[in-house]
Amino acid sequence: MSRRCVRIGRVIKLKPEHVTTYKKLHDELWPEVKRKLKDLGICNYTIFYGKGLLFSYYEISSKKNLNQIAQDWINDPSCAKWESVMKEMQEPMDNSNHNDWWVILDEVFHLD
Repeated sequence: MSRRCVRIGRVIKLKPEHVTTYKKLHDELWPEVKRKLKDLGICNYTIFYGKGLLFSYYEISSKKNLNQIAQDWINDPSCAKWESVMKEMQEPMDNSNHNDWWVILDEVFHLD
């Protein structure tokens, strides 16, 4: 029986002066943040960097609701603090709308 999951791809800008710090913080991911990601059912999480952009890929169980996961994440004090630190280094793709931080991408192809 195959595991059903939802693949999520997102993109955001990273301020060039923060590339080294951003990488270092993720190399030393806070244990409570890592634990929360796993508790929320997030797996296969990878972040790529190139040409000023961060591309994030992860999977969640198809039974999970992405909006509920986001709410549970930000309601956790450690995760909220982590997000605050990360946002200082990031810029939204569309500077006119700071409510849309990461842009969620549409999947156009997948090969198992």
